[in-house]
Amino acid sequence: MTLLSGKHVQLRRVEPDDYPAIQTWQNDPEVFYWMDYERAFSLDDIRRSEEQACTEGHPFVIVAEGRSVGRIGLNNFRPRDEMASLYIFVGDREVRGKGYGIDALMALIAYGFDVLNLRKIELWTL
Repeated sequence: MTLLSGKHVQLRRVEPDDYPAIQTWQNDPEVFYWMDYERAFSLDDIRRSEEQACTEGHPFVIVAEGRSVGRIGLNNFRPRDEMASLYIFVGDREVRGKGYGIDALMALIAYGFDVLNLRKIELWTL
């Protein structure tokens, strides 16, 4: 079920059926090179990580071209400061560079400010 929409993407909650795709994206050698991973992710690692993300933040799957292509979400909420951190990951190599990431960012930023009433959203990059 779509919760948020951009011009070309939809954002929906992560479902267990998404775990294999997330595992593939996170274990991609191109991604692994830049991340601080100690080892490859198992499906159980992904499940635990996603369950934790759901309890600590607002994780979403990015949907474009009729399929899941990445992850985006808000976490590290600091209520006193009305602030959260944003993360994004376009995992599907075939859609990188098509603008889906920025479209997803804009949809989630609007959600953070307009719905969650945040005053600040920070983004960490590599």
